[in-house]
Amino acid sequence: MSGFFYVLEDDARLLFVDDDPILREFAQVNLAAPSTVVDVAAGGGGGLPRMGEQRYDVVLLDLEMPGT
Repeated sequence: MSGFFYVLEDDARLLFVDDDPILREFAQVNLAAPSTVVDVAAGGGGGLPRMGEQRYDVVLLDLEMPGT
């Protein structure tokens, strides 16, 4: 099985928002690259303030979290 991998050459910052701590850790480890910073938040209550503090190129958000 062959796969296609895309590697960003430009600096990028992304925010991964999920209530599952295992998925947050997985995202932080597997989405990070030398030119990519991955921030995580535990839910909408943690993600929304981070978006006000930092500019993100990509936000990955779980739409089915408690309280959302």
